[in-house]
This record gives sequence, structure tokens and C-alpha cells, in this order.
Amino acid sequence: MQKLTTPIDVKTRKIAEERIKLIAEIEKHLPLAECEVFEDFVEVIISGEYSKNARNSVKEAYIKIGWQNVEHMCSSENHERGGLTRFRFYF
Repeated sequence: MQKLTTPIDVKTRKIAEERIKLIAEIEKHLPLAECEVFEDFVEVIISGEYSKNARNSVKEAYIKIGWQNVEHMCSSENHERGGLTRFRFYF
């Protein structure tokens, strides 16, 4: 019998695809110093708004490799015009 696709399967796949795209976009900027470097953190602002689930998944991945903390916010969550996502990577 063929396994039927559940809503959780679709949601999980969508988050995974979005996470891959988001990490690729972050990695375009972070290693090349195309970001703002402050005393305690590095800030990367990328084009596009990503779901909170995908951003949390990315946060966990970067904390796992050694960053102290990772904060993220979409511009629309800050009551600004939508279209940007900001990440702060704390040393």
C-alpha cells in the first residue's frame, strides 16, 4: 500500500526547503564580511521574508556550530515595510 502524504509531511518539507534557501543566502554574506560587525554580534540583512519555523531551524543550526545566540526578525514584524529578514549572530 502506498503511503499517503500528511499535512505534517508537506509542512516539514516546506520548512526544510526554506531553511536550505535561507542558509545559502546567509552564507553569501557572512563569510565575505558583507555584513555589519559590532562589538558583540554580526548582523546580516537579506532580501525576502522567511517563516519563523525556517528561521528558528537556522538559528538552531548556527548555535550548534558555535555561535552563542542568534536572533532573527522580519521587517514586517517590526512594523516596517516587508521584504527583509535580519539575523544577528552573537559571538
